[in-house]
Amino acid sequence: MDEDKFAELADMVATRAEALSRQVRQEINIIIFPKEADGDIYVFLYTDECRCQTARTFGDFAKRYPELSFTWTDAGYWSQRIRDDMERQDREDWYLVDEHIQDGFGTPPTEDC
Repeated sequence: MDEDKFAELADMVATRAEALSRQVRQEINIIIFPKEADGDIYVFLYTDECRCQTARTFGDFAKRYPELSFTWTDAGYWSQRIRDDMERQDREDWYLVDEHIQDGFGTPPTEDC
């Protein structure tokens, strides 16, 4: 997929995600994953509260739909990216709380996937 077509797709998805975000009153995360060798494009929209379910969905796609070009390798990669983002966000949230507490005790919370 050339850069212009990808940019056009990304703009369209972002516009629709923004409209959806207003409806559900939550920020919407977007993953656009083009599989250039096959010409397939996967688009995932999810909220922060659905990150674990989204990570599991990747595995479900690889398992249940072998005819798709979405592989177990893809599922593992994107699941890890979501988990890394969760951990980063949890640390940022914890440090914001910790700045107000000023005691430095405890560990950052993490969501169990």
